[in-house]
Amino acid sequence: MNPKVIVADDHRLVAEGIVRILGKAYDVVATPIDGRAFVDAVEQFHPDLVLVDISLPLLNGLDACRRVKTSFPGMKIIILTMHSEQHFVDEAFRVGVEGYLLKSSVGDELLIAVREVLKGSAYVSPGVTRGLVSQALGASTEARRPPRPVPARGAELPTEGSLATGDRRETE
Repeated sequence: MNPKVIVADDHRLVAEGIVRILGKAYDVVATPIDGRAFVDAVEQFHPDLVLVDISLPLLNGLDACRRVKTSFPGMKIIILTMHSEQHFVDEAFRVGVEGYLLKSSVGDELLIAVREVLKGSAYVSPGVTRGLVSQALGASTEARRPPRPVPARGAELPTEGSLATGDRRETE
């Protein structure tokens, strides 16, 4: 039996395109067009994975995912959106989603994301990973400063206890 999937997007053309990309490998059981209908569809169908747009009417995608995760903590969720801004990515992962995919991605990337998330991995579009890396490094000036070069062999390095006195020795 194929994994059951819900595709929640308020743009019918987008939802239909996603359904076609998923093809025969997945059973799309619902294509709700608003956040409330999405939550209802999850409760009705208990899918293996959901693809959700952030910008849904009546209840935005992130709030809808928050509700779903409260009732179904193990639900696998991929956000499918045009929003690459870091605050959207941060909030999505705070909600507990397993994937974040930009709508500018190609169809093969969607299939990869779905496979990875169903296997238990996380997936993030390459278009948003740069922001995640920057955040991991910190936004401070320190994090953006180039690292100090490692001294070459033979350069003077401080010895144990010499830091307090200022003494240095030559390395081999």
